[in-house]
Amino acid sequence: MKISPAGLAHISIAIILLVYALAYKNVLALSTSLAMILIFYNEYSSFIRSRNAVAYLAVKRSLEKEVCNELDEVAITLSIENKSGFPISRLTILDKLPRFIKFKQGRPAFMISVPPHSIVNISYGVEITASGSHDFTNTMLIISGALGYFYEELEVDTRETIVALPLSIGSAIKMKSLQRILGSYIEGKSTSGLYDLASIREYQAGDDIRKVLWKTYARTMKLMVREDYGEAFARALVMVDIKKFLWDLGPEPNTIAQVTLRLFRSLVELLAKYSSVDLALCVGPSPKVVANAEQDIIASLHRIISAVEAGNGCESSIDVFATVTAFLGKSPEQYDTVVLITNPLSLAIEAPENFEILLKTYGERLMVLIPYYEYDKIIPAEDVTEMVKALSYYTSYTRYGVNITEESFEVFKVRK
Repeated sequence: MKISPAGLAHISIAIILLVYALAYKNVLALSTSLAMILIFYNEYSSFIRSRNAVAYLAVKRSLEKEVCNELDEVAITLSIENKSGFPISRLTILDKLPRFIKFKQGRPAFMISVPPHSIVNISYGVEITASGSHDFTNTMLIISGALGYFYEELEVDTRETIVALPLSIGSAIKMKSLQRILGSYIEGKSTSGLYDLASIREYQAGDDIRKVLWKTYARTMKLMVREDYGEAFARALVMVDIKKFLWDLGPEPNTIAQVTLRLFRSLVELLAKYSSVDLALCVGPSPKVVANAEQDIIASLHRIISAVEAGNGCESSIDVFATVTAFLGKSPEQYDTVVLITNPLSLAIEAPENFEILLKTYGERLMVLIPYYEYDKIIPAEDVTEMVKALSYYTSYTRYGVNITEESFEVFKVRK
């Protein structure tokens, strides 16, 4: 229990008046001081009743939705239930919000009274300014009497999580970028039809048993299947490298991390129209993977983005992506294209041998994709040029090398 400055001032004046009244035998001062002491006592009693009711207080948070897009507005409701027979005269609620969830003005703060055996609901709107997982944790309650002379602070657990998917800017991708990315697939692959033999590969669970090459199995003791032109489905692996410091580079909502994740979603939605797509995103020390994202793009994006707490990122060097196929239960040879989405700043802190491990794993299939961004506002333009040149040297023997998107994935207007 604490006493507020107003309460301290009240009792101090009451005591001074009482001393004055006794010293000078002033009846008016005496009655005033006794009245002030009685008010102070009643306020204390009111606070004690409210504090006793706290043991029977339940606070619950509910969200309008658990999955949304970044820059969406979401309604939050706090339900305060007083299960006791005592009223809570004055309850101040200070809600704690994650970093990238914004209230319109400052911090959400509310003052209410809660009658006995009743529920009071408080609703307010917030804007989700970044993609990723956002964890609400605690809510601060300040219990006091009607006048606020006494108070006690209490934190209650109101944990909930909302996942914001990055915005899709796929409609903004220009024709040249389309041609560059789609041109990476092997000629003749599509989604249906039966024509001539396109390739032979190892058997995978779910393959049509009629496609097994039994003569090859008898000779090599390996189950192999045939793929025909027209039915051979191109396979792509999209990996995205997000480091923690990228969330602090650039203005919100267009930090490098946010722009990179928008490119990630836009590219996945594009490739899913033409191919089978597996996803990988480094979270903490290891990659999070999702297979066959084309079957349900939104659900797949939710699975992988929900693993990323907004403001955090990969804690490993870039060669961690060499382990992605093992997590997926596949081999690098099963992919026609492997896209690594990264940026010059992350590459600048990597040791050359780490990138060489990645090249050794994926070989000529690897494409490095960098989102267009005004990096020269963060580091000198000549340094960016030198980084890209160095990376181009390492990827010179791959089919695709380094590509910088021609379009921007920044947003300049908050959606309503």
